[in-house]
Amino acid sequence: MKIFWHFLSVTTLNSYHIYKKSGGKLKRLNFLIELGEKLVEKYNQSNSRQKRRSKTPLPTRYSERHFPSVSGMS
Repeated sequence: MKIFWHFLSVTTLNSYHIYKKSGGKLKRLNFLIELGEKLVEKYNQSNSRQKRRSKTPLPTRYSERHFPSVSGMS
């Protein structure tokens, strides 16, 4: 998980430098807030369909024991 946060930090810093070189005026904190809001706005998709439970019973592989019981061992 640490590597994810590292890459996220590096990519946001790189994008901030590109933003500043292209004439951006925001401070880094405001840039990050704006970036986060834009990403949420673009990729936030509400799932309007609710998942329904299946009316068919679960397969036995989900309800049976995974390991056979061994009799005669003490």
